[in-house]
Amino acid sequence: MKKTHFTPAEFGGYIPHRPPMLMIDEVVFADPELESGEAFYVPGDRPMAGLNPDGTLPSHVIMEVMAQGCAAVLGVCRMLRGEPPMTRALLLSVRGFEIKRRGAFPAGRRLLISVTRELKDENFVIMNVEAFAASGVHDDSRAADDAGAGHDGMTIVASGRFSVIGAGDAGDTAPEESSGGSEK
Repeated sequence: MKKTHFTPAEFGGYIPHRPPMLMIDEVVFADPELESGEAFYVPGDRPMAGLNPDGTLPSHVIMEVMAQGCAAVLGVCRMLRGEPPMTRALLLSVRGFEIKRRGAFPAGRRLLISVTRELKDENFVIMNVEAFAASGVHDDSRAADDAGAGHDGMTIVASGRFSVIGAGDAGDTAPEESSGGSEK
């Protein structure tokens, strides 16, 4: 049986984020050939930078959640292909970013981050990234969250094109820094 759910303990070596800045809870689908997949984030399920005091997620932080979802999906795709983690990668730009729902996202409600590769060359990739929340995200009902993974019962809340540039594999290293001594 093919594994479809990956936790941060499994993909953590493939992304640069660590608690309390790690926002992705799980990658629920990854297609290494198409470099596409889906990841979940649950606001307020643990202490984290960027949350409101009541555990809700401000809408302006959604871009970071989407960027981390992109990194996690790309990392799991590399892992499934047996490739080493990238040692350096950078979010170069975000174009066409639109928040379709303003206000804070309730604590405990899942956000689905859907990632699809649009363009790729050797060290550059453009990803279409969309964030979905359960329909009725403004109410206190969690029934839509209990429906399971997928887009059924979910409404798009943000979208954009994320450009990522990366260089090197795990074997590549940046030039070593001098220890402060002078060379003779």
